[in-house]
Amino acid sequence: MRGSFVRVCVAVVALTAAACTTSREEPRLDMSTQESAKRSMEEVRASLSKEDQQRFNQAAAALVVNAVKPPQGEAPKDPAQVQAAINAALNGKTAAEVIAAGEALQAKGQTSGQGQQPAAGAP
Repeated sequence: MRGSFVRVCVAVVALTAAACTTSREEPRLDMSTQESAKRSMEEVRASLSKEDQQRFNQAAAALVVNAVKPPQGEAPKDPAQVQAAINAALNGKTAAEVIAAGEALQAKGQTSGQGQQPAAGAP
C-alpha cells in the first residue's frame, strides 16, 4: 500500500512539473506599481527577439503617447491622470497585445497628429 501511495505522489509531482513547463504563459505587463512596471517590462522584453523588442518598444511608445495626449482643444492632463492613462493602456497586456494595439494606432496615424482637425480659429 505504501509503495502505491509513493508512486501516485511521484506521478502527481511529475505531471505538475510537466504542466508548468509546457503551459508557460507569455509575460504580462503589471503597471500596479513603478517597481512592478519596471520588472514586468524587463520580463516582457527579455522574452522577445531583438526585432520584436524594437517593435514592442515602438508600439508601447505609441500607446503611451496616445494615452497621454489630451483631445484637441482640451487642457493637458494632470500627472495623476497621465499615470492612470498609461497604466490603463498597458496593464495586463502581453508583448503581442501591445504590438498589435500600437501598430494599429500607428497605422491610423493617431500618434503622429495625422488626421486631427485643427481647433476652431486655428490657422
